[in-house]
Amino acid sequence: MAHYLGPQTESYQGALARACAKYHPDTRLDSTTAVFSWHLYGYPPEYAEMTAYALAANGVKGYCYATCGDWATVEILKAWKRASHAIGGVEDHLVPAKMVPGKVALGWSETTTVWEQAVASDPGFNMPGNVLYQLERHYLYILLRHLQLPVELLSDADIEEGRLQDYQVYVMVGDHTTRRAAEQIRRWVEAGGVLVSGAGGGLLDEFNRPLDTLTEVYGIKGQRQYAAEQGREYIPGQAYADGAADNKLEKFLQAPRAKLELIHAHPTDAITVAGFDGGKLPVLGARQTFTAAGGGVVGTFAAGQPAVVTNAFGEGRALLMGFLPGISYFYQAFPKQPYGRGGEDLSLKLFPQCKPLLRDALAQLLRQVWPRMGASVTTSHPFVEANLMRNGDDYHIALVNFSGTPVNTLDVTVSKRECGQPVHAEAAYGKLEVEDRGDALVLKMPLEQFDFVTLRR
Repeated sequence: MAHYLGPQTESYQGALARACAKYHPDTRLDSTTAVFSWHLYGYPPEYAEMTAYALAANGVKGYCYATCGDWATVEILKAWKRASHAIGGVEDHLVPAKMVPGKVALGWSETTTVWEQAVASDPGFNMPGNVLYQLERHYLYILLRHLQLPVELLSDADIEEGRLQDYQVYVMVGDHTTRRAAEQIRRWVEAGGVLVSGAGGGLLDEFNRPLDTLTEVYGIKGQRQYAAEQGREYIPGQAYADGAADNKLEKFLQAPRAKLELIHAHPTDAITVAGFDGGKLPVLGARQTFTAAGGGVVGTFAAGQPAVVTNAFGEGRALLMGFLPGISYFYQAFPKQPYGRGGEDLSLKLFPQCKPLLRDALAQLLRQVWPRMGASVTTSHPFVEANLMRNGDDYHIALVNFSGTPVNTLDVTVSKRECGQPVHAEAAYGKLEVEDRGDALVLKMPLEQFDFVTLRR
């Protein structure tokens, strides 16, 4: 499928499942998720095996292997066996354990989705509709995971209910949010939270009207300033500067899919980040300009307009980027050959080769507003995902290697304080060495595809 990245997509699916199940904390994530293994469509055995590991490592307790007739080869059946054997070997720990939520929440704005669907979509063959922000959320999730940051998903309604209080960072995805959610975000940042957003910034409300609630948080000019300049009374929702360059959002693609459009796309602009010498950041899918009003400009477009702004607001901070970092991260992450038209032509390409440019730049920007950026468990390889799981007082780490090749030497750094004060660790399948570094344990081990580590006190 043109929009399918590979097995790590199932990590995102696991996060979606947890997001839906969080309203019922005692619910077990038994899923009807099908691990498709259709050789007819070009899926290799490795696909079925890695997908199973990705789901299990993200808290999904049940799934099915799906095929039809003779569409599964003997090699695919062997892959099923390997995955079932590996997961079955640790299921006594895996089934009762639940993922420990990370410190980062990623926005799942149903308000943005509604307004995306209100726009006429391209009627061309195999076009999925206007899914710009849906793809950005998917790709940004994986970018954050490549930064070793576990991520949970929150909707506008979740934010209205006050669920942001459980997180240190909220990454907004979308140009719309509800007024009630925006007010909650504003208060949360003022109390010490960190707000991060790409192009859009939630500057429109659920009725598609200008929303000024977050402009002061971002440190940019908004409708309130325009009203003051015009000597007019500010009324929430009223537009005072139609056609102004400030906060102007331009969208160029409706469905920038990694295995199709992004293979052949041409960036519409480039961003230079102050103090970052890794190169200019490509802008694809959307572009937003703004005027700083209290915030500091730390990135500019090619013509010199502000592209990235940071700001202190109350006890918290905010980072606003005038592009979509997730979309840019997957720009040309897949090869042009075989010809990038989606479908089975690229089914064999399971592991995107994302360039470190966006990853390194986003890490630098995040540290400006979140100096203590990190997680309870991190690995030395960006494409190895580590998920901390807990069952009572017992802590475990599920490791999945999405690089496509074995990692001969992997360092897994474990925060003692956040993982029950362990003194030792055991891997289910590989050999590991434990190095005590005071506040952390560093586990040194090889990793082929999957392993399950138990922390010992």
